[in-house]
Amino acid sequence: MFKNGVKSGVLDISEFNSEGQLFGLAQVCLRAGICVVCQMLTLGLDLTLLVKMLIEIVEPVLDGTDVEPTARRRDAMQVLHSFAEDEHFNDSDAPIFKAIASVDPEKIAAIGAFMTAIGAGEVGRRWERAAEQSIA
Repeated sequence: MFKNGVKSGVLDISEFNSEGQLFGLAQVCLRAGICVVCQMLTLGLDLTLLVKMLIEIVEPVLDGTDVEPTARRRDAMQVLHSFAEDEHFNDSDAPIFKAIASVDPEKIAAIGAFMTAIGAGEVGRRWERAAEQSIA
């Protein structure tokens, strides 16, 4: 989707590796039903930075310090959910799995527990497996 804009010069992706721009791109992809990971890889953007930023956004919800469901937190959680909808999420060669490798396994497990608690069992189990794989 964005690749054509980059090729035509309409979009300058050199500015996209900032947290705000990455989150905005993820939100656009989410609303358009486009694979966030695919767009990030196609554009050569930092998927690890996006993952860490998303986790930072939802961390107050995960640790219970601030459970206010802001639009930003909802979007971040939906993007994290979309990552684990892919059946290859737990494949150690998958780009998203590599991107979460540097994240604290406890945070990954907390995402899994949260997803399971809200009724997204399969997605939650995938995040929990990712946490276990990170520890191993």
